[in-house]
Amino acid sequence: MMCSQITPTHHFEDRFYITRKISALISYDDLIKFIKSCYIKNQLIEDRKHSGLMGPRYYVEIPIGNKKITTIVEKTPDCLTLITVWPE
Repeated sequence: MMCSQITPTHHFEDRFYITRKISALISYDDLIKFIKSCYIKNQLIEDRKHSGLMGPRYYVEIPIGNKKITTIVEKTPDCLTLITVWPE
């Protein structure tokens, strides 16, 4: 079933904009486009260590130059929820 939307948690927004400043590396729109593309292509990687509250959790690794950004998403019946994000 296709998710109708991607929704960030407050925790994700804090990491993306304030504490980890991921927004300096990639725009929110580009991050969402990348995640949607991975979802459509069935390229989300299951997070077998951490189960979600509303559904399974997955991680997405986004290459940015010689770095990558890892984003954790949770699949719920209605959407993908952005849980957290960090640079590597």
